[in-house]
Amino acid sequence: MTRTCRRRSRQARWSCPCFGCGVETIPATGEQEYYSVRDEIWAATELPFTFGYYLCIGCLEQRIGRRLTRADFSDAPINAPDDDVWSLRTARLRDRLSSS
Repeated sequence: MTRTCRRRSRQARWSCPCFGCGVETIPATGEQEYYSVRDEIWAATELPFTFGYYLCIGCLEQRIGRRLTRADFSDAPINAPDDDVWSLRTARLRDRLSSS
């Protein structure tokens, strides 16, 4: 089964399950794992560069064979520590975004 980000209905919020394990990466409540990595990091996952493919941090690290560091993330505003939703990030995503 292919897991891609999709809206369940016009009234419902988006469902964005991890392509690897199926965990919801942007749950309606609780912590999120929504981020952007550099193109070469995503290319190493062997997933398409199209909308709808998400990986939790654990599955991304498993696919690239190592732990992520701050240098692996893009300069996208979603990765900024002063982003309004920084407190909604999981502890492991905040850790990776803060590590050298």
